[in-house]
Amino acid sequence: MKKITFIRHAKSSWDFPHLSDHDRPLNDRGERDLPLMARYCAQHLKAPQHLYSSTALRAKLTAEVFAEAWLMEDEAIGLHRELFHCSASALLQFIKRIPDHLHHIGLAGHNPGLTDGINMLCKQGYLDNLPTTGVFELDLDIKSWKNVKKDCGQKLSYVYPKQLKA
Repeated sequence: MKKITFIRHAKSSWDFPHLSDHDRPLNDRGERDLPLMARYCAQHLKAPQHLYSSTALRAKLTAEVFAEAWLMEDEAIGLHRELFHCSASALLQFIKRIPDHLHHIGLAGHNPGLTDGINMLCKQGYLDNLPTTGVFELDLDIKSWKNVKKDCGQKLSYVYPKQLKA
């Protein structure tokens, strides 16, 4: 069995039109929700062995805060440009290249790729949208990452900031 923890980046700011999409910082809501979600996940979810993140500033910051909350070593975070706004099929190809000694990984990135990737892998139900700073865990019925395919996953947990604030 393999496991993936999907983490959508915290809410980003559109207040700096001169910045590229890749370089947008977090907005106030993102700054508030990110530590809340990271603390919750550190208390309730097992840390992945490795956290793969998009190189976009908002995803990188999100991955760093989660990694810190999970007490992960700095080398347990890998930044990958190909995760920046990748499609579900590109995400699947990325997952197939994960080394098999890792049994639990985290993926910090963007929509629509994360939501579409979850829907591609998860047997049950349909996720309309993984909200910003949302976390979705999947158990995959595979022994090797190379065997990842449509409908091989079972939802373990799904949490997002509005649930924790309610």
